[in-house]
Amino acid sequence: MPRWLGRVALVCAGLIGGLAGGEVLARLFAPAFQIVFRETITASDDPALGYALRPGALDGRDRISAEGLRDREYARPKPPGTFRIAAIGDSITYGSGVRRAGSWSEQLEALLDERGEAGGVAVEIVNLGVPGYNIEQVVARLRGSGLAFEPDAVVYGYALNDPQAFSIEAAALSTLRAAYDRQASGLARRWLAHSRLYLLGRHVAFERSKQAVLRSEPPRDPAYEEAGRGDPVAYFRSIHSGGEGAARLARGLDALAEVARARDLPVLVVLFPLFSDGDADWGAALADVHALVARGARERGFAVLDLLPVYEAAVPAAGAGIGVDFMHPNRVGHRIAALALLDWMCAKRWLPAAATDCARPAQNAGDAQLARLVHRVLAAAPD
Repeated sequence: MPRWLGRVALVCAGLIGGLAGGEVLARLFAPAFQIVFRETITASDDPALGYALRPGALDGRDRISAEGLRDREYARPKPPGTFRIAAIGDSITYGSGVRRAGSWSEQLEALLDERGEAGGVAVEIVNLGVPGYNIEQVVARLRGSGLAFEPDAVVYGYALNDPQAFSIEAAALSTLRAAYDRQASGLARRWLAHSRLYLLGRHVAFERSKQAVLRSEPPRDPAYEEAGRGDPVAYFRSIHSGGEGAARLARGLDALAEVARARDLPVLVVLFPLFSDGDADWGAALADVHALVARGARERGFAVLDLLPVYEAAVPAAGAGIGVDFMHPNRVGHRIAALALLDWMCAKRWLPAAATDCARPAQNAGDAQLARLVHRVLAAAPD
């Protein structure tokens, strides 16, 4: 046999051996091939959710927990002497636009911890928020994974787009999945799809190109589209007052009531308003929508805290803007919400007596001023 032919055979054998070894390693150690959006969002096996937070993913300088929360790790089963609150909602509860420590749930937990009694009941607030979830997904997440944390109460951070079917996250994943499937078309690629090594290589290549895919087919949120045109008020009123949006709202509240009854859980619905844009007071213009949601919540036995009058009074006192955009509070906005929740919980005796010394003053002057203002507003508000 010619010497060159032996060399070719040796190279081919090495190549085949290398590919076979790579295939074995890929089958043993390669992760599941899931399409990821914004690093933190990935498809979910639960059809009621569609997508979920990706455990271990970096979110800026924070990290998604092993349980898929934008939060720390929690002991399960729940330790004795612990009162645990499930914070549910969408991107507002998640804390989009602020660090994890800046979200209302983390700030409220810190305020409660400051007022905690030595040897008393510890209060933990588990953040179950996921950007883009509508009300039905919010409740499905509570039922599917939130109840495993054994909550004693539920606080729902309600955003005015919660009856909306559309979410940027779901739309982006759908676009990426369609592009991924298009790349897999063809007989040769379908045959190669049996190889884990090929799938790993294709996945890596796709991850590098997905931003270009999204730039060419950008998902468009109707709420932000209407805000960009200068007036989203009619849109938000429409998704609450009729059609599929109103039906989704009713189904979601009914589902939450079912979970609350089955687990004997008190539920507080916290209404977050839109934040004003320049001279346009979008929040006040939707006071009727706040009243509609509050009525539906109370009819199902939930308590309600409407933050609209709180924010209207607190903005001048805060001395700074309170929104990242027209829907999401910034750290100051989350702080105001946390102070309002603390005041409400103390006034309504919603927490175990051994958990919080409600008479203990705030530790800094800025909080003290805001806390007094928030208290006056809530004391004057109808139940």
